[in-house]
Amino acid sequence: MRTKAVTEREAVVSRTAVAGNRLQTQGTGRARALWARVPAPVVDGALVVAAGIDAWVNLTEGPGAFDLAVAAVACGALALRRRFPLGVLLLTLPIAFTQDDIALAPFVALFTLAERSRNRRLLAVCAFGTALAGIIPWSLGGPFEVSRTFTLVTFVYGLATAAAAVLFGQLLQTRRDLERQMAETEEAREHERILHAQTVLARERAQLAREMHDVVSHQVSLIAVRAGALQMSTRDEDAKDAARTIRSLSVTTLDELRTMVRLLRASGGRDTELTPSPPWPTCTGSWTPAASRPA
Repeated sequence: MRTKAVTEREAVVSRTAVAGNRLQTQGTGRARALWARVPAPVVDGALVVAAGIDAWVNLTEGPGAFDLAVAAVACGALALRRRFPLGVLLLTLPIAFTQDDIALAPFVALFTLAERSRNRRLLAVCAFGTALAGIIPWSLGGPFEVSRTFTLVTFVYGLATAAAAVLFGQLLQTRRDLERQMAETEEAREHERILHAQTVLARERAQLAREMHDVVSHQVSLIAVRAGALQMSTRDEDAKDAARTIRSLSVTTLDELRTMVRLLRASGGRDTELTPSPPWPTCTGSWTPAASRPA
């Protein structure tokens, strides 16, 4: 009893875990579907606004016209981050000179570059340059003994933030590559299933054509032969007309059957050559085959 209770409990826990994973997958899929519906210009505009707010809040005290111009160029350049990721990153780096804290715009541009570039050396250099640009305002002020420690801490923090942006961008790029590969694999499997279904259908058609030719064609040929023999042996005019009609219909049916078998074998990918039907018996007399009589 105890073993049965433990087994039932494990089964309930397993079903609960499967249901939870399914719900989580469905929730993730819905969130991705909703995010995919958001237009790219809307996302870029929101990032420009967020970077502008960040720049306005973190600008040094008493910003001049040059600081405001640099911040405006850096924030506005984010609108072109999808087309020129490296150029936008270079335009956003000077904003670090005008802020007392880490700027948002360079890391957004670095994330976009990491999402679209596969050159890891370039990404490493850009991450190091972004972190280095963030410590320049601190390294230029204060006593050397104090600024050196604080500058090192700021550089490590900025380098970690830049590395996180690069890693997230590379993760998104890898995820898209996997989705594309999975889609290609599924498409290839679907193509293989279609080819397999067509092969099975062609094989069945060829089998049907072979059976029709071997059995039905032979039987129809025998009916035509018997009708011809009856037409020659009987003296009753009604019986002769009936035998002539049966033989004519048999010949017509045999021709149509051969055409159908030829089409089936052609669609089945097999040779369309047909084995000859049983030979007609040689009859002596004044009658002629119904197929060759004038209508």
